[in-house]
Amino acid sequence: MFQNIIFSIVKKYDFTINYKSLHDLYSPIIGDQAIALYIVLNNEADKHLQIGTKYSNIESLHKQLNLTYDSFLQLRSKLEALQLLRTYVDGNKTTYCFELIEPLSFVKFIDNQKFRHLLYKKIGRTNYERLEYLHLNNHLPKSFLNVSANFDLIFKDSELERIYEFNFNDLYKSISIKTHQVVLLNDQVKDLINFFFNSYNLTLSEIEHCVYNSIIQNENKQFEVDYNLLQINFKKYIDESNNINIFKQTKVNRNAKMFYENLSDEELLRIFTSYKSLNSEHYYFSIKKTSLTDEELKIINTLRNVYHLNDTLINLMIDFSLNKTNGNLNSRYLYKMAKTVNGANLLTLNSLYNYLSSKKLTKNNNTLELTGDDNPDWFSVFNDY
Repeated sequence: MFQNIIFSIVKKYDFTINYKSLHDLYSPIIGDQAIALYIVLNNEADKHLQIGTKYSNIESLHKQLNLTYDSFLQLRSKLEALQLLRTYVDGNKTTYCFELIEPLSFVKFIDNQKFRHLLYKKIGRTNYERLEYLHLNNHLPKSFLNVSANFDLIFKDSELERIYEFNFNDLYKSISIKTHQVVLLNDQVKDLINFFFNSYNLTLSEIEHCVYNSIIQNENKQFEVDYNLLQINFKKYIDESNNINIFKQTKVNRNAKMFYENLSDEELLRIFTSYKSLNSEHYYFSIKKTSLTDEELKIINTLRNVYHLNDTLINLMIDFSLNKTNGNLNSRYLYKMAKTVNGANLLTLNSLYNYLSSKKLTKNNNTLELTGDDNPDWFSVFNDY
């Protein structure tokens, strides 16, 4: 029955198997036999490469593994479900191609909530906590910063900027292979992806990781990427990075006209995306391009921990106040503003921005001045500053 069926094996990246990851993370979920099949396929791929043979007979593979067709299919399906293997077949169903996927690290594995749930369920709380201790304690201290040279600083080439465009076709293809579904990306989502791609030099796999964890099913039973969820996942991914060069190169969208003129919805969306996409230390660092002082860090922590404001609101307040206080963070001014934000219940980005816009700010001598008789106290602080 299988005498005329042949197969090839593809390893797009020449990776070395992380046996510890396979044993600790994958084996408890899909079993040792499935892991053994993965290892055999990996060895077969190496043999094909050494011998120069592209195809082998699938029946001989079954005999080598001492597996029936049904058993082989069952184990193969488990590998595919945990994204260790992808299977392709030609139109005649006589030629198969198995693509081996590199096992995830512990951090990326548990980032997938479904994988994490299955692992936790299989090994129990005690063993899971042991794994966390073994894997998560093997990292550099968070206080350390990566000060390695940045690609764009070393290889300055105007041609690179012209070709630095995100390939959505590759993303669509990769996501559809993983989900076996058509996943919709609207223009707002695409703009967000482009923002992070250009601002942080993220790879396709990094963007795919965030996109994959942001897929929802809408009211029409269609699968789509949720903009707000994607923003949260991107922000989480960036905030966990200790690479200082990422934030030196970040392109923060700012436009002081937003406080005294009506901007287009598209322009406001770009600015709001910057507010939502960075924690306040990184946002201010991206503006200053130099390390924050202890006093500046204290101001941000006070706004966050004493006045209980989220980073999105703090970033808008920072942006507004920098236009009022000659490019410096002024604690008295910001704390007064924070009291008004809480007192007037301006606890969303839109409500605070609409409140600021309603105060009829005008541009005068390269500074912003408030007009009107209903000025809150924190506006008048600037006159004392």
